[in-house]
Amino acid sequence: MFIKNQNINNSCRLFQKSSLLFFFILFCSLSLKSQHQVIINNADTLNCYHIDHDYEAGTAHCYISHSDSIYTVAHINIVSIKYNHYPAYPDIKQPRFSVNADFGISLANYTQAFGCLENNPILRISMKQGMNLSLNLQYFAMDYFGITAHYSFLRFGDYKDSTKAKEIFHNIGLGIGYCSPNFTKQFFITGQFTVNYSMYSTEGYVDSEHFSETNELWCLLLNPNLNFHITETVIFRFGVTVNVMSKSPNMIEKVFKPKIGNLNIGLGFVKYF
Repeated sequence: MFIKNQNINNSCRLFQKSSLLFFFILFCSLSLKSQHQVIINNADTLNCYHIDHDYEAGTAHCYISHSDSIYTVAHINIVSIKYNHYPAYPDIKQPRFSVNADFGISLANYTQAFGCLENNPILRISMKQGMNLSLNLQYFAMDYFGITAHYSFLRFGDYKDSTKAKEIFHNIGLGIGYCSPNFTKQFFITGQFTVNYSMYSTEGYVDSEHFSETNELWCLLLNPNLNFHITETVIFRFGVTVNVMSKSPNMIEKVFKPKIGNLNIGLGFVKYF
């Protein structure tokens, strides 16, 4: 019970750190990538991605978005300045092809007979924590829906007294991808649903005696994400992945019993083409 609670607490701390990192990057991106609106007394409006003030000369230099133009306006002629008024990329189009890489923490709670669970109690710890890396390729044949290819690597390590073990998953899959319209010009959501083939392996030591085991599984993966444009074609994203696993039945009497295998919380970057 102590080990279980300790693992849960460690997982919560990792989740909090990942969330804080996401919102910190998001805040910095918002402040750096938004546009400012300058209203002049003749009713003209300038959209600037950066404003420099020269207080000695009583002027403001407005750097115009998507151009090299710089407008100099006297402070006396400025009616108002609205900072962070516009998104930096107001005319973003739906992508046709995207590549994204993610990294993050994984929480696992599987009790099926992966590897040699029956012989090694350490592998039965109900809440595991580890790390994951993933790569996704998506092609959008329609505006919002497309096909996606998925690969992910997950590693879990368990240590207790004289027993230690590592467990590794390699997941490869195909499925459906979704990309929503931008609901605040720069923010939008994506998601994917894939069917994966998973290769599982575990090895370690029990009282200095080495053991190893491999297995094959089927997985259903659901992955919603919140995305934010850093540039017009490079996106920062925060996502959650739910992996539902089941052993691959190799005997007729075995029943396909899916179960949530792991929950991944990750950060990533997407490149659109």
